[in-house]
Amino acid sequence: MTIPRISSTPPHHSLTHENEASMSVENAVGLIVAVTLLAYLIIALIKPEKF
Repeated sequence: MTIPRISSTPPHHSLTHENEASMSVENAVGLIVAVTLLAYLIIALIKPEKF
């Protein structure tokens, strides 16, 4: 029985530029949502009477 060798190089993923662009849009939208939610929660902590 032979032991399988583990490659030290990561697997090659063939991403097209279109997939990379859509991922950056998704990341940007996620970042905007996260920052907006963080700002809302901080304001709600500071001035709870407004909410």
